[in-house]
Amino acid sequence: MTTIEIEAPLAPVLNLFSGSTYTEKIAGVLSREIQRYLLECEEGMLALEIRYGMDYTEFQHGLETGELGDEFQFQLESDAIQWSDLMTEKRHWLSQLRSVSKMQDRPSYER
Repeated sequence: MTTIEIEAPLAPVLNLFSGSTYTEKIAGVLSREIQRYLLECEEGMLALEIRYGMDYTEFQHGLETGELGDEFQFQLESDAIQWSDLMTEKRHWLSQLRSVSKMQDRPSYER
């Protein structure tokens, strides 16, 4: 366990958030922020799905088979990299969210 010091002016603000401990309160704030990052990933992936009219698996297949044109054409390559990065980022944030969620609203015997 790591101990952190909370500056006095932050305590009343933290008390406005749900949770019975500071750990639960901070986990809730982190959870909402991570969900915002996940939403940004989803929006980026949705924009690419709309642009190409397909999901990432279909897009990759289209690149590999040449159905979308030259896979090294700047826009296709750039979008392929962006899409892949968004999926990696989404997996990262989902993993972080699972870790943080374990800290929220735990039964009192686990505190």
